[in-house]
Amino acid sequence: MKVASAFHNHTSPQDVWYVLIGIPGLEDLHTWIAIPICSMYIMAIIGNVLLVVLIVTERSLHEPMYFFLSMLALADVLLSTATAPKMLAIFWFHSTGISFSSCVSQMFFIHFIFVAESAILLAMAFDRYVAICYPLRYTTILTSSVIGKIGTAAVIRSFLICAPFIFLVYRLLYCGRNIIPHSYCEHMGIARLACDNITVNIIYGLTMALLSTGLDIIFIIISYAMILRTVFQIPSWAARYKALNTCGSHICVILIFYTPAFFSFFAHRFGGKTIPRHIHILVANLYVVVPPMLNPIIYGVKTKQIQDRVVLLFSPLLRRVMVITKCSNDLQIHQGLEKLSSIETDYSIKTLILHCLRPVHLQISFDGCLLQMELIHSFQATESGILLSMALDRYVAICNPLRHATIFSPQLVTYLGAGVLLRAFILVSPSVLLIKCRLNYFRTTIVSHSYCEHMAVLKLAAEDIRINKVCGLLVAFAILGFDIVFITFSYVRIFITVFQLPQKEARFKAFNTCIAHICVFLQFYLLGFFSFFTHRFGAHITPYVHILLSDLYLLVPPFLNPIVYGVKTKQIRDQVLKMLFLKKPL
Repeated sequence: MKVASAFHNHTSPQDVWYVLIGIPGLEDLHTWIAIPICSMYIMAIIGNVLLVVLIVTERSLHEPMYFFLSMLALADVLLSTATAPKMLAIFWFHSTGISFSSCVSQMFFIHFIFVAESAILLAMAFDRYVAICYPLRYTTILTSSVIGKIGTAAVIRSFLICAPFIFLVYRLLYCGRNIIPHSYCEHMGIARLACDNITVNIIYGLTMALLSTGLDIIFIIISYAMILRTVFQIPSWAARYKALNTCGSHICVILIFYTPAFFSFFAHRFGGKTIPRHIHILVANLYVVVPPMLNPIIYGVKTKQIQDRVVLLFSPLLRRVMVITKCSNDLQIHQGLEKLSSIETDYSIKTLILHCLRPVHLQISFDGCLLQMELIHSFQATESGILLSMALDRYVAICNPLRHATIFSPQLVTYLGAGVLLRAFILVSPSVLLIKCRLNYFRTTIVSHSYCEHMAVLKLAAEDIRINKVCGLLVAFAILGFDIVFITFSYVRIFITVFQLPQKEARFKAFNTCIAHICVFLQFYLLGFFSFFTHRFGAHITPYVHILLSDLYLLVPPFLNPIVYGVKTKQIRDQVLKMLFLKKPL
């Protein structure tokens, strides 16, 4: 491949090979950045293809909402496939060249799919509006003919909006600049290479963004305003909750889709002086793989029919968890049958316990269960304390750099480590002791979980557990709540200090030292708080979904933490390369 470096004053774009440089400023990290992007792309393809197959083959999913969901899944597959393979080729194989026609084609498909996805989300909002505000007329309003017309209109509108972009970039005169500081081709990235007036391109891009996605957002907001007004007029709280619950997945997908999209859109046009270019492009890269990866997960978690089909076809592990949950429920039914004699009831319970334990082998003694609970929650609290200490370290290093060595002396680090461990075991132990000393009677001996967790064990008790619940909540807020407040405060002060630095390079360098910790912080607390709140307030979430995510919470952060810090820490990367390739130090 031949990349042009010098041209005449005006060059025909068809004669030029263009260079996509990836993420400017992070070229040394391209290999590492490609690993999570590749993983998310594979998950997005598998998840969305599986979602379409399940919707097509499951009769109970042949409804308007799931027809729109299958369209969204197909759009996600196309969006990620239009961008991710070329990004990975740039990051791993340094295949940076692309012809002008290929670049324009990629630009068209990216914008076309984005506008189509926005229309699909609007159609899904309209579906929820009709289902909740006009439930009796739902099948007569959203007929097969109407659904087909909505889908066709979404595709035609996207084409009519995005086709002019092709002519707008072909009409420009180019003077030889052929380097695009991005991982894929997008309208403004191509237009800025021209030595011509691009005012028409800018105005058209802004106008179409406002007339398409802008109007879609306005109508989505109106739809949900009408939905909320209808829901809060329902007299029954249970009915209100059920109505709102049907919208939960769609709201999550809307936020995941529009938030990074608008960040990328406005940062590309108005954030050139305040937002580092590599941050904007990194977010743009994640935008084309993260929503496609998350959408099938979100709808899989919230849709029972999809869960059942996935469990039936692909997950023996989940089927075992379902056996435990079903056995626990059956035990409660057996214990509630008053017409059985006590001997018959005891026999049936023992038989059911043996039946449940035989396929899953989940036996553990009571004391062993409490010991596991103590260790799990104590080490979770310890990790939270360590993250707080790391946030304080970054705060001192950035806000008081000259005093960092004196403040964070080896003695202070030792005290922090010992204090974090003591705090964890001192605060967690009372919750375990309350179970050991206070609770004597249990409805069943089957823990509906894959490990001994505080609330999972408490739910077995046949006594009043309010004191135990209050103690658990107090401990959680005393540890996790306290740590999150001070970590947030530390980073607020850090950001204030960083944005006061006069030089852009200094701001980037200071902020770069915090990125790894922010990633670790987010993955630890997001999964942790999901598990914590769903165990206490998420009765509507299917048990095996909660249990699976709880298992992932114990496994994913320990797996990702060394990768995150390995990618961001040059000394670790160098040592790994020396070990793998047996390089001698210079």
